[in-house]
Amino acid sequence: MKQLFSAFILVLCLLSCSSEKEEPKYSIFGTITNSTTGKPIPNASISLSPLNVSTRSGSDGYYEFKEIESGQYKLQVTANGYVSVTRQINITEGSNLSYDIQLIPESSTPGTDDETNETDPTPNEPEDSDDDLQPDEEETLYSIFGTITNSSTGSPVANATITLSPKNVFTTSNAAGYYEFNEVESGQYDLEIIADNFVTTSRRINMTQGSNLSYDIQLVPKSDNTETPDDDTQNPIEPDAPIIQDYSEAIVTTDHSYLDVNLVSCIRNGSNIVLTYTLTNTHSSSTMGISISNVNTVTQKTTIADNIGNQYAQSAVKINLAGRDWGYGNNIDGQLLPGIPAKCEITVKNVDSSATYMTYYISTSTAFPGSVNYTLDVVLRNVKIY
Repeated sequence: MKQLFSAFILVLCLLSCSSEKEEPKYSIFGTITNSTTGKPIPNASISLSPLNVSTRSGSDGYYEFKEIESGQYKLQVTANGYVSVTRQINITEGSNLSYDIQLIPESSTPGTDDETNETDPTPNEPEDSDDDLQPDEEETLYSIFGTITNSSTGSPVANATITLSPKNVFTTSNAAGYYEFNEVESGQYDLEIIADNFVTTSRRINMTQGSNLSYDIQLVPKSDNTETPDDDTQNPIEPDAPIIQDYSEAIVTTDHSYLDVNLVSCIRNGSNIVLTYTLTNTHSSSTMGISISNVNTVTQKTTIADNIGNQYAQSAVKINLAGRDWGYGNNIDGQLLPGIPAKCEITVKNVDSSATYMTYYISTSTAFPGSVNYTLDVVLRNVKIY
């Protein structure tokens, strides 16, 4: 009888354990190589935040993290004789992430300087050659990343080819529509996006010093434009392609000393306007809790208006914070990891077709662990609609 009772308890435990749903786990893996020679770098230290786990590359430069949940993370890579590198990565549900990293040798700069001075001390050598050989001292590198989506359905576009000029490098979007360029210097670039059954799109972007750039792009299905001929007269919906989005007239402000705001785009999609911007926690180590209030809540009020006097009600506004989307009329909470830009979107429905500018007063509450909430407005005023 006692054995029968024990067996019964064991069966109950097994049933209880099997009923619990486990969070899907993924892997991050790749190869660490020398940016000059392309050779693998063994024994490089790779750390993953905020999990605070680390590993080292093997003799072939290979590294791997296992059992990782989907979300945003920060990879930091260090190796003796190389410039340390930090990269933002995004683990999307449904797939592992292959992520290779090139490290710049520290020793290449002084050695090259000495050889240059000995062989040709004359001023005929190009003045910028030394600067090109010293990226670790004078040039900071950034990342451009975003999502390619269908403008009609909002669904991701996989296998789109994204080309970055004048660097003449390209990448392809994954199953979630995500793309990324790493080790990009500040300056002006052109993005060209090509995908089967979509209209080819070009965008001019500006990489400013001090932050990475989150840049989402919507592609128009060719079926939505059946009158478009297959020649150089295409893109009647974008007659001035490549579209140069100039937001120099916009005024972006916040009074939080640890919160950086960067305007990415303000795009008309049918009768909707989609504002994209990034929020970056500039604190060196602490994660920032953040809450964004929707229109006309009890304690805080987000206000959205166009330049012809229309204000937009709660039922017309949808807020997305760092990939979390709670739909129209809801507040949203999240966390900002140190130094990693979090993409935010505000979608406003049924915007007047004659409106050309938008203004957003986004009521926001922030707090660091152990501190009181800090309420402020993130203001994006006089934002041109494209």
